[in-house]
Amino acid sequence: MELFTLPSIPDQGPTGEFLEYMDQHPMRPAHLHFMFEADGHETLITQVFFEGDKWLETDVADGVRTELITKLEDKCDYKEASLDFVMRRE
Repeated sequence: MELFTLPSIPDQGPTGEFLEYMDQHPMRPAHLHFMFEADGHETLITQVFFEGDKWLETDVADGVRTELITKLEDKCDYKEASLDFVMRRE
């Protein structure tokens, strides 16, 4: 499943040389960034990835964690997903 085309991380200059040396592609899976804030809790900054993305297993940033993957459900004219987050108390 390909959600949409994402730009790659920069692959020119030193970054491109490093990727070539590592024999690594510059692609990341589709993802969203979230920041949660609540009184009495540490701020939580995280990412969410989507089941079926072809780049999940080879994320150049190595940021994919099983607990951060969710499934997009087709709801006719929109898609829906859910994931539970737990914030640490301060």
